[in-house]
Amino acid sequence: MMPALPSTPTTQRNDPCPCGSGKKFKHCCISKQTLQPANNTDLITLFQLAVRSFERGQLDQAATEFRKILEVKKTHADAIHYLGLIDYQQGKTDSGIALLVRSLTLDPENASFLSNLGAAYNETGRFKEAIPVLRKAIHRNPEYANAHSNLGMALQHAGEFDSAISSYRRAIALTPNHANALYNLGVLLFSQDQFSEAIITLLKVVELVPQHADCIFHLGLLSDKMGDPSNAIDLISHAISLASNQPIYHLNLALIYDKKGMPERTIEHMKLAAALPIPHTATILGEIGLLYAKLGRFSEALSYAKEALTLNSELLSGHLALGLTNYATGHEEEAIAHYQIATKLAPNNATIQSDLLFFLLRSRKIDDQALFNAHLEFARTFEQPLKKLWKKQSNSTSSDRKLKIGYVSADFCDHSVAMFIRPILAHHDRHDFTVYCYYNHTRQDAVSQELKSYADHWRPCLQLSDDELFAQIQRDEIDILIDLSGHTALNRLLVFARKPAPIQITWLGYAGTTGLSSMDYRFTDQYLDPPGMTDQFHSEQLIRLSASYTFGLHFQPPEVTPLPALSGQAFTFSCLNAHSKISDENIALWAEILKRTPGSRIMFGNSEEEAVQHRLINTFASYGIDASRLILKPRVTTYDFLALHQSIDVALDPFPYNGGTTTVLATLMGVPVITLSGSRTVSRCGAGIMGAVGLSDWVATSPDQYVSIAIKYFHDLEALSRIRQSLRDRWHQSSVGNPAAYTQEIESTYRQLWSHWCSQQTQKAPEK
Repeated sequence: MMPALPSTPTTQRNDPCPCGSGKKFKHCCISKQTLQPANNTDLITLFQLAVRSFERGQLDQAATEFRKILEVKKTHADAIHYLGLIDYQQGKTDSGIALLVRSLTLDPENASFLSNLGAAYNETGRFKEAIPVLRKAIHRNPEYANAHSNLGMALQHAGEFDSAISSYRRAIALTPNHANALYNLGVLLFSQDQFSEAIITLLKVVELVPQHADCIFHLGLLSDKMGDPSNAIDLISHAISLASNQPIYHLNLALIYDKKGMPERTIEHMKLAAALPIPHTATILGEIGLLYAKLGRFSEALSYAKEALTLNSELLSGHLALGLTNYATGHEEEAIAHYQIATKLAPNNATIQSDLLFFLLRSRKIDDQALFNAHLEFARTFEQPLKKLWKKQSNSTSSDRKLKIGYVSADFCDHSVAMFIRPILAHHDRHDFTVYCYYNHTRQDAVSQELKSYADHWRPCLQLSDDELFAQIQRDEIDILIDLSGHTALNRLLVFARKPAPIQITWLGYAGTTGLSSMDYRFTDQYLDPPGMTDQFHSEQLIRLSASYTFGLHFQPPEVTPLPALSGQAFTFSCLNAHSKISDENIALWAEILKRTPGSRIMFGNSEEEAVQHRLINTFASYGIDASRLILKPRVTTYDFLALHQSIDVALDPFPYNGGTTTVLATLMGVPVITLSGSRTVSRCGAGIMGAVGLSDWVATSPDQYVSIAIKYFHDLEALSRIRQSLRDRWHQSSVGNPAAYTQEIESTYRQLWSHWCSQQTQKAPEK
């Protein structure tokens, strides 16, 4: 936001009078200043000299000259007003505003005085005081463009956006080249998602002021929003070349590099933002901390976020940064506490609410009913107001026609979800189904290109608002729309809440309910959701398939090697899951296993971060396990991740938040996984995967049984070796490893659900 600076009162003899009368100055208010010269001083000449000094930026000299005028006439309103402007511009805002107010007591109808006072109120955040002052200025002179522009700013900050836009437009109508009004209007239109008009408006500013760094910066943000990150990078880089001391420029450039998957450039600009030799606001520190948290740089995230919160304990970004950091390092209760604060600070932010639900999903401190109620509260807050958009679907009710299927995800790239949806997209019957993919990300890689080749229609949609994506899906006439995210990152649940398709299904991305009444079904299986166990905690109807997923890599995996422990290697357990899933309770149980299996060790993945290493080493040490028994591996490529299993004998599943992709990959590599099942869907993922490959005896129902399974196979290497050598075949023989058959089952289910919907529409049709 660039505030309109206080303008200089016009005081030349032949200029319009600043009081707004429409008369020339010499025929109006000049008479108020014309006195008999004192000590042979021509008061008017001295006033004009003072104004020229002010306009040249010689503020101290101008102040001296204006004070000489007041020695002659203490009630000289213009001199007092100018002294107020000088104090204000020199940083003495309180005394400056006091003088501006005093000048108005002498000349209360002066439109210029009123507008300048309103602008000063704006700059000092006193927007409610500015509004009546500026409206009075406009009443005195309806064609005063600066007053309209200043009023626009006051209204904007007061949340009266439509009125603010009208004021800016009026200022521009009066003065088409009013750069401040154009800039502020462009930024406001941007904030209201009116992107096209915002771009046109801001481009006019650049025509007027080619070196306007803030304007170029916002054009960069708009380019990113419109799906052109490369142009955004060019524009923001240009803004930095014009004003390199703006940390917000570097920070936003870092965010764009992060979205493009360029961590080195991301960190470079974060460091540049932090290194600028200016006092950093809490906001900047908090945003840097939040971005470090998203990058997995948790030590830096903690440092910046804590410093930010010492400056402002109610800083949203600070609590989000600490929430994400604590979540990622396994401190779930601390993460939940920070996110609960964040939801109070931003109660209408659906993304933050979704993140909190995702954290609560894995917490043992909340029971199943309370968790379900939290999801229903999300629906009451965000879905209920959108139900007015629900309309009778106009899709053809022919039950045997070709169906349009839409998949919505931010993970159509090298992401675990892609491993599960890839074989479905590849095997869809194009004779019976037209496939649309709505991709809610900008990342492009080999996986996204492959998935794009399987889709009949590929729709990048990150830059689309919820209303725009809703309209696009309706134009596409989608029959069945599938959400692959649930309450995970970059979900589009608020689009589903608008009910753009007749049938809506959630699947794969989130092991639980969305809470939305607009979501008709959730795909699952008998292992994840045994009949009667979780149905009552879902807003959706559960559809139990033979398995909840199929799976397919986009490359040939490494070979399954002989059991490492039979080759003389120390018996190796592992947990290669994300550390956000590893609770202190898990570590306590795994420490017990290590104590009862002499010489064994345990491998962890994704452990390059110092905060993660310290937590593992210190927590295991508290249970008497030396760091020498821990193998800490860094984040690696998917292929190298699979190859790690050639050194692993048995994998240990975290609980209550079980692994999903990690467990599937372990079984593919011949490594069985000990899992502890619970009553919640998210704590039964391991049971589903191990059941699908015929190893239900590896599913424990108590911590003691979990330990017993580990000890049993530690002592029976021959049995463990037989399982290892058979697991990949078991995997391929199951529905998990037969994507063609599984896709046929999915398509048959789609057809059944569609036939049911069509019959319902026929029953609802009025009799003729």
